[in-house]
Amino acid sequence: MAKKNAKNKNSGNKALSALAEADAKPKKSDKKIAEALAEVSRALPKFNELERKLNASNLEQLQRIMAYVLADPHFVVLPKKDEKQGKDDKKGKHGKSRELKMLGIPQTMGGKRLRNFFDDLATSGFADGVEIRIQQNPDHATEGGTEFLQVIKIGDKASPENPTLERMEYPAELTANKPDLHVVSNGNREFLKRIFNVASLSNVELFPLVETESQRWKIKYHPDGDPHTKIELACDSVSGTACTGFEWEMFQVELEMKKGDPAVLKREVERLKRKFPFLREETESKSAPGFHAIREAFKNDDMRRAAAEQLTPGTFVIVVPKTPIPV
Repeated sequence: MAKKNAKNKNSGNKALSALAEADAKPKKSDKKIAEALAEVSRALPKFNELERKLNASNLEQLQRIMAYVLADPHFVVLPKKDEKQGKDDKKGKHGKSRELKMLGIPQTMGGKRLRNFFDDLATSGFADGVEIRIQQNPDHATEGGTEFLQVIKIGDKASPENPTLERMEYPAELTANKPDLHVVSNGNREFLKRIFNVASLSNVELFPLVETESQRWKIKYHPDGDPHTKIELACDSVSGTACTGFEWEMFQVELEMKKGDPAVLKREVERLKRKFPFLREETESKSAPGFHAIREAFKNDDMRRAAAEQLTPGTFVIVVPKTPIPV
């Protein structure tokens, strides 16, 4: 096993060198990048994410929402065969069997999700709306040892006026807790070079600045049984820690458009807000409180120097400045 690991490590080092060489000439080296990338990570299909986020104040409020979703007949879960058949069902003929589809709505409660969110020491990615995270998935490790799921999200920032988050999402399986920026498409690869101010993505120095642990409950439903519309509703209980030691909790409802008219997403959000007036619109990612705390803390020279000395590329640590920072 040791020999096999050594062989994989050497192969990975060669692949990383090939990535750096190919990345210097992106327009002429897409094939080289793809070949080298296959040695260190496995890119999964990219997709466009359209979602809205709503924050509750505590776990009890989140549990009330979960109970409501399970009890309300509006949240219909259709069997896959009915979803497929619904494509040709322009007249809504499935209404007759709707009662059966509303019974025993399936839901999933996932295990704890441990995620590291990466950026450079200037938090350049966060400033430009880029999210780079790696989730540890030891239960899903492949024979080759892959137990890290990376997701890079790039897109326009949401705002109170337009709270919908629309981002391109690039997932990939990795063999280590270190980001691989080469999995993004060529246009966004150039965007990343620009915001990190590098000629090659291999030169970007990223650190795990924020860590979150969360538990998710979710369903994928069809509003009022409409087979042409599909939304994923998730309830997340999150605890987060920034590398500065700042900690926070978050209780969030996410609604993501999976299929159908995006206007329905807005209607579904408004429906929940009318039922639960305590819900507040959220326009940033779950890691945002940590990054805001980091940006504020790094204004202090001692903290910034300590971060440069103590942070490591693949392991989340709490930075301890030599001189205590006044509160």
